[in-house]
Amino acid sequence: MERATLALCDWESRFVRNFLDHYTVKGRDVFDIKVFTDEERCLSYAREHRIDVLLISDSLLSEEMESLGIEKIIILSEGSVSRKFSDYPVIYKYQSSERIITQVLDIYADCVREDMGTYCTGRGLRIIGVYSPVRRVGKTSLALSLGQLLAKDKKVLYLNMEEYSGLNGILEGNYKGDLLDAIFYQRQKSGNMRYKISGMTCRLNGMEYIYPALYSEDLKSVTASEWLEFISTIEEQTDYSVLILDMGDTVEGLSAIMEKCSVIYMPERHDFFSQGKIMQFEEYMRNTQKDWVLDKVIKVEVPEIMGAGNAQDYLNALGNGSFAGSIRGLCVEEYCNAYV
Repeated sequence: MERATLALCDWESRFVRNFLDHYTVKGRDVFDIKVFTDEERCLSYAREHRIDVLLISDSLLSEEMESLGIEKIIILSEGSVSRKFSDYPVIYKYQSSERIITQVLDIYADCVREDMGTYCTGRGLRIIGVYSPVRRVGKTSLALSLGQLLAKDKKVLYLNMEEYSGLNGILEGNYKGDLLDAIFYQRQKSGNMRYKISGMTCRLNGMEYIYPALYSEDLKSVTASEWLEFISTIEEQTDYSVLILDMGDTVEGLSAIMEKCSVIYMPERHDFFSQGKIMQFEEYMRNTQKDWVLDKVIKVEVPEIMGAGNAQDYLNALGNGSFAGSIRGLCVEEYCNAYV
């Protein structure tokens, strides 16, 4: 997958270094980054190489730089910006590097329109579904734990598709929009989803995620074809190795989404009512000629997490310690497949 080149040109060396360090630590890989602290070096590079995005201090942007055919110039402002740069998008310099990166990706996503096939990696995306007709069986804990385990060696994206995920306000990271924002952007077909998705993702112990939907009513409005298109976009325009879908019952076209999964982990309990719900689910799939879904299902019993005093302790326990070891044992096939 060919990456666009982002050049950062700013006179303040510490700012440039912090930006580059943050970009590297966060594992962003949609841009090749070039950094400069003076205009002449940046000009020298731009004369000989293609620059797709130039993020530059307004005090360093010259007429020659403007004439070099750079696809997108973004002004990095310390406050007010000269009127002569009014045609360029502006990003305020003194905010978090994470926020600056997100804004750059949003701006570039809106101006780039390329065929989805341009970014097709050919590596294949392994889609893991996590679903259960039974409530309070550790479904989301299983999905988050497995995602963090696989992220030790793979690039993983986690999507929670539940009506009420319970995760908003618990997951770490600055809010950059939720799953519905991504779907809405896709509906507009106004830019390149690859950059939009990258700008929206946050990280949890190496695993990337997009914030779950904030409003359940809007989630119900997403059609089956829109879900399938979004999954195809992730497969064709990004380089994730694993996509984990934490699915709820309100998702339209649930069985069609399940068909995209290579495996579906189904947490269960062995009490009478829990088994009754699973039997009813299985009967429905057979009666609607969707037996193939049942062939993908692996039933697991998720253990309780003990000793988690707060939300952060709980999240940490999902990726480390005895609980993570239990999930590794329950999902032996998946875990081994990820490490071959």
